Amino acid sequence: MEAITEIPFPTRDNLCTRFVTSIKLRRSLQTEAYVKIIPDSQRTPGDKEKLEKFSGKITDFSELPDLVEKAKAEMGLDTGGGAFSRDILSIEVAGPDKPQLTIVDLPGLIHTANKMQSRADVELVSELVGAYMADQRTIILSVVTAKNDYANQIVLKRAKEADSQGLRTLGLITKPDCLPTGSESEGDFVALAQNKDIYFKLGWHVLRNRSYEERDCSFEERNRVEKEFFARGAWKGLDTGIKTLRSRLSTLLLNHIKRELPRVRQEIIDSLNECELELEKMGPRRTTPEEQRMLLIRISERFGHLCRAGVEGTYESSFFGLTEEQSGQQKRLRAQVQTLNSEFATKMRLRGHWREIVDKDDQLVENSPNRPETITRKQAIDWVQPILAQGRGRELLGTYNPLIIGELFWAQSKGWEQIAQRHVNKVYNRCNTFLRMVLKDLASTDIIDDLISLHISDQMEKRLELAIKELEGLLADRRRQCITYNHYFTDELQKIREMRLKDRYENLIDAAFTDTVGTLLTKGQLMQAMNSPKRESSVMDNYACEEVLDCMLAFYKVPSLSSTRCRI
Repeated sequence: MEAITEIPFPTRDNLCTRFVTSIKLRRSLQTEAYVKIIPDSQRTPGDKEKLEKFSGKITDFSELPDLVEKAKAEMGLDTGGGAFSRDILSIEVAGPDKPQLTIVDLPGLIHTANKMQSRADVELVSELVGAYMADQRTIILSVVTAKNDYANQIVLKRAKEADSQGLRTLGLITKPDCLPTGSESEGDFVALAQNKDIYFKLGWHVLRNRSYEERDCSFEERNRVEKEFFARGAWKGLDTGIKTLRSRLSTLLLNHIKRELPRVRQEIIDSLNECELELEKMGPRRTTPEEQRMLLIRISERFGHLCRAGVEGTYESSFFGLTEEQSGQQKRLRAQVQTLNSEFATKMRLRGHWREIVDKDDQLVENSPNRPETITRKQAIDWVQPILAQGRGRELLGTYNPLIIGELFWAQSKGWEQIAQRHVNKVYNRCNTFLRMVLKDLASTDIIDDLISLHISDQMEKRLELAIKELEGLLADRRRQCITYNHYFTDELQKIREMRLKDRYENLIDAAFTDTVGTLLTKGQLMQAMNSPKRESSVMDNYACEEVLDCMLAFYKVPSLSSTRCRI
């Protein structure tokens, strides 16, 4: 950074760059420099105001090290606020010999925490570097030091992740003078500089910076020593030296801008269209209360028209767009709610009941939270039996208290509440989304936020409360005495009984034929086979259990949910 800009940055062999530094080099007749801090967006308004006041003009670059220290203090790096900051130190330098170039110096990637930097600092640096590398409009200078095997330097891995094809990455090798002349290590780095190992389309460049002993050398002396070093040995003929790097970076940046310019132009056009649309939404000026009322009246009329169209399902307005588009589907409110209703009906049919009764053990399935519990007919009788015993009234032996049907029905339908509440919330959220989309099409952002916060949110909350109250009424009706005038109840009850009787007779007949293999049964023998086995229903309590269970199942399957509502 110092060699490129010829600005004397403070340097240390250990931790140095603790924040992002942006250097803007501009060509100008006069030499001047300005410094300021650009606060991170996550800063509080008070901190932003304080940091933005940190600015000034540099008349002598020897002042820069002290200024950097002051910037660190302003960012809170000297008060235990962390080893690194998200704020940016911006330095703009103009002069007749400066190239048109902007360079962003990032904190070096660190692997582990120590006494100087915490785990949070490690993650912060990694996040910062990743964000800048991911920007497609930047050229990545991937700096590796020859003092360490480049295969162990994580910056190359991060550069490949951000620029997988190597189209905008320039490799930069520093400290080549630390390599023993003629060694294998020197050969490896020479091959790297020749783009033979890790390939970047922009290639590689090599710099020899000042050593610790040469820290007081002038820039002219530094450049002379570097030129002499690269004029001999294995580095001769490669892309080397700070002077050629400045020129190379300027050319790369110019070509990169040319490639990106069409995209930038399109983004500007898109932003311009968005601004013009926003201006159109804002409408004519509204400086007086009368003008403000007229604007709200116009928005209200259009808002009401689109809402009615969405509720009634007449999607003729251009606002609703095309069905194939996702936004067009979201704007078709009635269709969206109809879909939710269908999903609700399916869930009620498949998952609304608590238990599903099967005839045989091999029909049992593993229970899961997303489906009803399966039990056998015998397990269902065992479930009903204690309820029947504890609910006895004045009924005769072998019969049952009709109120027991309601108690069993309440247990069987206990899943309704959760399914119904979720359905109400889904419809509520879908309506809120629709209203926001309508307002976004009609008004500017400031008006939308005010309308939603001051009026629409309260009204929608009231409607949600009414919907929940209505749902609570339906659920309360479910707990009333069971009664229905739907003839499907008797049909369903008869069907259940006939099916159960049919299954029992088939089992008895199969057993009878198994016992008399090779013989034909007479009518009397067949009747004897059907009547001879001891049936569980011959026991009066079991008979009553089966009867009340059949009634509950038939009542649950009655098609009309409203038939459970009884206000007598």
